[in-house]
Amino acid sequence: IMLEEIEICGREGGGVSGVVLGCLEQGENGDVRVCVAHMQKLVECAHTYGLSVTFHRAIDCVSGPVSFATPLDDHAHNPGNPYLLALRTLSDLKIDRVLTSGGGESAVEGVEVIKKMQSQLTETRKEAEEGETKQQPKRTGNSEEVLPKITVMAGAGVTSENVGWLVNNTRVKEIHGSFSSVRGCGFGCEEEEQEKEE
Repeated sequence: IMLEEIEICGREGGGVSGVVLGCLEQGENGDVRVCVAHMQKLVECAHTYGLSVTFHRAIDCVSGPVSFATPLDDHAHNPGNPYLLALRTLSDLKIDRVLTSGGGESAVEGVEVIKKMQSQLTETRKEAEEGETKQQPKRTGNSEEVLPKITVMAGAGVTSENVGWLVNNTRVKEIHGSFSSVRGCGFGCEEEEQEKEE
């Protein structure tokens, strides 16, 4: 059904520029992780039609130890943050962005996890860029570190009152929220008296 819906969005157009989806599976040891097999099919289908792909807050349900810089085939021996494994997996699948609350009921509650996810991506990009400059790509284990292109989008409970604080504390570049009006936010936004939802 999901493949059919993606194809409908791609064929019929109508201003659709991307899709939001997510698939998880339970591992043999009971951990919850990204279902690579299903996600790969969905992402390939979406990209065939030029649609961007956002992995939704299913990421907030992942579990199991892995670090972002660990090769996927060696993650069981490297304890770390499950969110960082999920980020690496989604990046390998060429997913464009991930929407997360950092595991909290709101992005404010999960701010520390979101901050770690964003900082890890920033550090990994910086290392990869430095490696390209030196013509010596950074390697982790037996696999070459790939420049992650995925974007972290913070969402859940984001309001005009806390969006500035959230951006300052996580350094994310994208935010998802529902706002009833547009007004100055401290980031160069002009105050306007109009209704708007994002």
